[in-house]
Parts: sequence; C-alpha cells; structure tokens
Amino acid sequence: EHGYFGGKYYMSDYGHMSSFVVSAGQTVQQGQLLGYSGATGNVTGCHLHFEIWEDDFRVDPMAFLD
Repeated sequence: EHGYFGGKYYMSDYGHMSSFVVSAGQTVQQGQLLGYSGATGNVTGCHLHFEIWEDDFRVDPMAFLD
C-alpha cells in the first residue's frame, strides 16, 4: 500500500510469489530482488504478475514504469 497521491489511493501487487525477500515498509532500490515467483493459486506454471490499483480499480501499470 503506497497511500494517497493526488487525491487517489494506490497500491501495488505481485501475484503468485512463492516467497518474499523484503518486508512491508522496507525501502527498496531499482534492480533489488523482492522475492521469488511460484505457482501459487490456480495456475498452470510458475509466473509472476504485477498490478497497480488506483482507488480499488486495477489500472495499466505501464503508466507508472519508466
């Protein structure tokens, strides 16, 4: 959860991670290992997906990435 920016609430999600290397609230750097992908839930193989949520709606994460 990232909090409010410009009057909208933001959070990001990494789906299907098998384990995390970092903790909630920890500051991370670009390129730092965050965790390991896995095959959690109802999936057919290891993968990871990244989501951005804006006010309870998923939005295109590409607008937030350089």
